[in-house]
Amino acid sequence: MAKTILVVEDDVTTRQILCGSLKASGYETLEASSGRPVMRMIREHAPALVITDIVMDDQEGLETIGQIRQQHPELPIIAISSRPEYLAMAPDLGADSILTKPIDGRLLLSKVAQLIAA
Repeated sequence: MAKTILVVEDDVTTRQILCGSLKASGYETLEASSGRPVMRMIREHAPALVITDIVMDDQEGLETIGQIRQQHPELPIIAISSRPEYLAMAPDLGADSILTKPIDGRLLLSKVAQLIAA
């Protein structure tokens, strides 16, 4: 059974690219355009990992990471952003890994495999 990854990204193109890369590597994906539905999606679908953008209009990724860590401390999180000043805060809030946009597909898949296997 394929592992499911929740991708939280407000930019449609970036979200499609991320999900396409993950699907091509055998993962199933769930998509959210903001952090607001994330906790419900985690309860309903139990993803193996969450990838979240940091800067989003509706609910920031940093807030989302904090919520996930409080309620699901075992769930791996990868934070992504083109803004390094915000990305640097993600590990303090509970992100297991960070990636800077534009994201290198091979590095993304390597991080995903590493965190899911841990």
